[in-house]
Amino acid sequence: MYRKNPPLVDTAGLYDEVASVVSNASNVWGWTHRTTTPFRIRLPGKVTVIVGEDRFVVERFLLDDWPAFSCSGDVVHTNHSSKAFPYILTWLKLRWMLKMHSAMVELDSKLCSCKRLIQGILYVIIQQYATVPTDSVFQPKLSSAGAFLNLDMLLDDIIEQLQKFFGVGFGGFMQYVMSCDPNRSLICSKVDLSLPRIGSNAKLERMVDCIYFAFLVKLPPSVRLIDVLTDFEAFQLPIPAIPNVGIDMLHAWLTAKSHVTKMELLKSTQKQAVEFTAALELGMVKRGGVLQGFNWKQIFQVICEITSHWHTFPQSLRERLLSNVPQLFDLNKTEMSTLHCFAAVNRDEPTLSKGDQDKIKEQELSRLKYLAVHKNYRTEHCLLPSIVAPPALEGQPAPYTRPMPYPAEKMLSYTEGSNIGEYMGPRGFDSRPKFRVPLNPGPYTWDPDVGRFRSQGVFSKSGNLGFD
Repeated sequence: MYRKNPPLVDTAGLYDEVASVVSNASNVWGWTHRTTTPFRIRLPGKVTVIVGEDRFVVERFLLDDWPAFSCSGDVVHTNHSSKAFPYILTWLKLRWMLKMHSAMVELDSKLCSCKRLIQGILYVIIQQYATVPTDSVFQPKLSSAGAFLNLDMLLDDIIEQLQKFFGVGFGGFMQYVMSCDPNRSLICSKVDLSLPRIGSNAKLERMVDCIYFAFLVKLPPSVRLIDVLTDFEAFQLPIPAIPNVGIDMLHAWLTAKSHVTKMELLKSTQKQAVEFTAALELGMVKRGGVLQGFNWKQIFQVICEITSHWHTFPQSLRERLLSNVPQLFDLNKTEMSTLHCFAAVNRDEPTLSKGDQDKIKEQELSRLKYLAVHKNYRTEHCLLPSIVAPPALEGQPAPYTRPMPYPAEKMLSYTEGSNIGEYMGPRGFDSRPKFRVPLNPGPYTWDPDVGRFRSQGVFSKSGNLGFD
């Protein structure tokens, strides 16, 4: 029975998948083409791109499709000075990945497809921590190992491994890759009995755009997305698109009642958080407008909630929201304080139980009493009730206006023989002797031998208090 491979959830799995795909592709290509070369000599094929005062060494096959970088020699002169060209180069590599996927699928869709690799890149780049196996189904176990992905390093590693594995056949393989269509692919395999079929790469193209926006929002807040996309137009490159701008998944995840529901919506929520953050900076969300039926108050609440979930959303994304949202939407003083209050608390940490909260309150009261008695500190102001109601009691009537749960006249009336005192005997009968007030000063102790109080002075011994 055919079983699908599990998704890639960390960087180690991504690099293993790259090695597997490249190895399989070199074997399939080597069936009909020569790929071995002495000592694995790397073949030339790089050009120098001059952008303003900067120089970049780039593989030629990344630039062949774009008229702004066309040249016949080894040097490309651009007419536009841009500081965002390194980020544009990352998009060129991602776009080339679509062509490579079409080429790999045409070689053998079962062995060489890049679909699982692209899905794994999207899975890893939108998260803050990687989920690791745990015995508990209610509390996930998170790990920072393998959660951070350097996208440029991974894409460069793919190209370098192709050069090493294909050897002398690398040039011919790249010409074959550049002849493929990034929008659709011919799906065939040596083990398939059916005829080859044409498949669309539209879903992978949307994934690549989301990967690129996740890469952009993880940059420092000083790098504005609008400036990067403006340089796309200057170089006559197609601008990556956000297919669906909304907060429906974010709202559903934030209002989910169970842990199981949150885990089912987690990856869709992280993906939508990236698209939503990019849409905020690109002006697709207005302060007074409505987004999918949500008004500005609900949109601002979602922004605050994103900044307060430290284990769910990437740290650089949250820092970008904190830095850019106040300037983009002209937040007032109340909104600014609300945003920073949310950002200061990690709501992904487990909350305290009622018993733990009562224990903390008890310890604090004991500490205040100790300071008042032994240190002569004034702590009575700390023991007074708050003038402002806590958020849990906001909008409710004051406690002193609520009716008592039992009649007031019964609260202080106790009948004889009740269980309020120490004696638990029958009603109206108490075998204990009546208490007698001592008439002599000094410490008094009960003498069990004679059944009387005795007074022990400092220098002399007092007699018994007397009989009843």
